[in-house]
Amino acid sequence: MLKKGIAVLASAVIGLGTFAYLDYKKTPSVQTYAITQEQQDFIEQLGSAAQKTYSQYGILPSMTVAQAILESGWGKSSLSALYYNFFGMKADSTYTGESVVLRTGEEVNGVMITVNGTFRVYHSFEEGIEGYYQFITGYQRYSNLIGETDYKEACRKIQADGWATASNYADYLISLIESFNLTRFDVPVDDNNYIEEIYGDINSDGIVSPEDAEIISGYLLGHYELDDIQREKSDMNYDGKIDSFDLTAIRKLIVNN
Repeated sequence: MLKKGIAVLASAVIGLGTFAYLDYKKTPSVQTYAITQEQQDFIEQLGSAAQKTYSQYGILPSMTVAQAILESGWGKSSLSALYYNFFGMKADSTYTGESVVLRTGEEVNGVMITVNGTFRVYHSFEEGIEGYYQFITGYQRYSNLIGETDYKEACRKIQADGWATASNYADYLISLIESFNLTRFDVPVDDNNYIEEIYGDINSDGIVSPEDAEIISGYLLGHYELDDIQREKSDMNYDGKIDSFDLTAIRKLIVNN
């Protein structure tokens, strides 16, 4: 549980060149950061999984995704990349599954120290996500999160409940949620009627294709207008505007696919 404090995780994020919280003691400012296609895919994968289980567990998807970004360094930490533990969940005496001991950071009286931590191990993405919800709903101290619909309150509650030792953990989660518009996942979906919205699929035909790139190119040349949904799906780097960077991202996605 991010007993890997903010300083340790910030260094992992800085290394990815996405955004930098240079001093974990400072309250982060809310701004929009450019992200890579890989990081965008990480958000979409986690967001989709969290949204599908929202009705079942009642835990806000926006907070879930923000925690995964922060705890795992966009899925790049050893704990997440090797053991599918995206949330830094430790293995206490009640846990009977597999575990691994890793070096981790904790904030004690405002000072970061390094200690050995025993963490839960999972064997797939699906196991890791389910493990998070089983963990968070399995402890009474987190029961106040179930049904909370205000993302700021949810973030403050999970810090107060003792999830992390970092003193401004909630501030970082809130900043991530607002920077990357994670509240868009905070709508329950019916699995039987679930239709995934694909970023880059401007014409909503279910795939990202050259036709989508043509629409964005035409928009940039002033030949087309986009409706609100099309604008949202065109903003590939979540910077609030549609420009050549979004067109490039869509073209790369087409090539990669």
